[in-house]
Amino acid sequence: MESDKKKKFISAMLLYCLAGDLGVRINYGGILISRVEDYLINEVILNDPNHSYLVRILTAVDKTVESALITKNKSLSPDDLSEIKKIIIEKTFPIDESWTTKEALAGIVSLGDLSDVRLARLYFYNASDYYPASAQSATAAAEAIKMMDRSMQKVVDICDHYNLIEFGADEWRENVVGNKKED
Repeated sequence: MESDKKKKFISAMLLYCLAGDLGVRINYGGILISRVEDYLINEVILNDPNHSYLVRILTAVDKTVESALITKNKSLSPDDLSEIKKIIIEKTFPIDESWTTKEALAGIVSLGDLSDVRLARLYFYNASDYYPASAQSATAAAEAIKMMDRSMQKVVDICDHYNLIEFGADEWRENVVGNKKED
């Protein structure tokens, strides 16, 4: 998808997710998050000259997180987890002076943004879990809305950072408030 079409698509999806009712937000939220993640992986990380190194970092972080989760369920000592992290860091993060360049640091920042996409997806899944009960319970509705808002906050920040939307990150608020006053 070319850049202008992608921008229009993501802008439209984001407006549905920001201004729509909870059902609309839930229906379109997952698609939007996937599109933003796809953009980050294919057009930012894989186009980075250091992409193989960035993928190694991402894999190492995933392994570290996975091992941390496993230790919650097994009787691995904190020393063992510390040793696993130490080995992964030594093998994967040999950062030298070349990583002080603006371009190289941008690659690392993109990994942080990809992490935010994962958080957005986690919030989205939590909102989806609360959504079925939202019609019967005000508490479930409030939780679904809160989780969806957190998810969309992450997405808006990423979209604004990579100029993936046709409007400013704050501009949508003016449009939504203006539309609701007119209703």
